[in-house]
Amino acid sequence: MNAEKFVEYYRSQKDQVLFNFKIFFEQTLAKQTPPKEKIILNVSDDFNKITGQTKEAILTNLYLNKSFRAHDQYRTNTVVNLANIFQNGTAKAKIQDYEAQLIYLLHSSKMNGTLLSFNLMFSNFNTIQVVDFQMYDLNYLFIQIKQNLVVLEALGTVVKDFTGKNVKKLDFDEIKIEFFKSQFRGLNGFAGIKKIYVSSNRIEELARLTSDKLFDKKDQLILLLLLIVYLIFQEK
Repeated sequence: MNAEKFVEYYRSQKDQVLFNFKIFFEQTLAKQTPPKEKIILNVSDDFNKITGQTKEAILTNLYLNKSFRAHDQYRTNTVVNLANIFQNGTAKAKIQDYEAQLIYLLHSSKMNGTLLSFNLMFSNFNTIQVVDFQMYDLNYLFIQIKQNLVVLEALGTVVKDFTGKNVKKLDFDEIKIEFFKSQFRGLNGFAGIKKIYVSSNRIEELARLTSDKLFDKKDQLILLLLLIVYLIFQEK
């Protein structure tokens, strides 16, 4: 598998200041039948069953990503995080963190980014940690949001993007919300498989913002909930 080859290649280059993705791709993906589009995941209730596919999809996305390939070399001391998650799996992360980190990479590997944004991706994705976040009745709010046709359509687009399959409205009953913290500044959240990840850092920022305004408690809550809805809509 290319993920295993990536780990091996990283080990041979770990003492270099810059890591050359061009050479790695030339030795692997370019010698294979060149992928013309992203890998479609085979969705399973058990994420462990598709972690290998997800890793392969991340590397394929990077290989096909013109903005990523515009810069052949990235800082080795940040790329180490990618090698670690490919190699160690859950050895250094809880299973829910491991899943969230891989899903984030799956999204970000397709972004139209800059050298800085990709270096930040490598530097910070392993700071994503799923947390037990309690503030107001956010889960009840999420249940209401899932009834919105705009949200359902957006979620369906994400699922189809990952899996190539259309989903029915009833399939969304299983989708749940998970909160995470990270060192990414400005990251509101991202969509997973049967999950939506929302940043607790951003919600806490919004809570401080509303508390600084001249609103009574009831109006503060309404404003905060509206801002949270905005976060969830923005990331679909």
